[in-house]
Amino acid sequence: MAELRAAKERMESELRIASDIQMSMLPRAFPEVEGVDMYALMTPAREVGGDLYSFLRKGDELYFCLGDVSGKGVPASLFMAQVTRLFHGMASYGLSPADIANHMNAELVQDNEQSMFVTLFICRLNLKLYLLEYCNAGHNPPVIGNVDGQFSFLDMLPNAPIGLWPGLQYKGESIEFFKDRLLLIYSDGLNEAENLQQEQFGAQRIINILSSTSSSKAQDIVEKLKNEVDSFRNGAEPNDDLTMLCLKYHYAQDAD
Repeated sequence: MAELRAAKERMESELRIASDIQMSMLPRAFPEVEGVDMYALMTPAREVGGDLYSFLRKGDELYFCLGDVSGKGVPASLFMAQVTRLFHGMASYGLSPADIANHMNAELVQDNEQSMFVTLFICRLNLKLYLLEYCNAGHNPPVIGNVDGQFSFLDMLPNAPIGLWPGLQYKGESIEFFKDRLLLIYSDGLNEAENLQQEQFGAQRIINILSSTSSSKAQDIVEKLKNEVDSFRNGAEPNDDLTMLCLKYHYAQDAD
């Protein structure tokens, strides 16, 4: 019994260390850019998870992404680390979101014996041209809204998740006038969160909460959604990692 307790304590200690390492890979400080209000959080369902978010400022362009790796636990967290590293590398070259997806897919399909993959939503926001370019790789449709509180799910071209098949060519899209707008990207730990009756949080609750909090700061919006999910579960264990990224772009430089 003593040996079993010692082994359990070692395993728990290693998982805590793995969790600390994983959380240290996620940005704690967000871009200090005039007109940009951005906040994100990731809450794993287990000690470590497979969700991720990241961003990179490059001149007048702000790159950011949110993803959900297949599976859970340590294998997903290792794959998540590789995805994060590749995103930063590709974004630092100034590539478009679609080209980032193409290069990441080419890398991740190699020696992928476990057939792991990641759904990923990749964005590049031009801070001078109000241009938002994005590529959806099999991820949930984000919510987009205006300052008047009208929200809807973003219509997107279909693309496959990253890491499954070689030679895929991902298609990108853009919003030409992304000004005074809000974008919420999230993993399915939000809309598919379940309560004790196995009912799901659902898409309409997300829209309703955003409509009532659209004037709030990005951090307040994300934390409100997190609190609503916790309340909705009502004691049920999390069934998936929960990750959200909210960006509000007011662009207060019109006098330039």
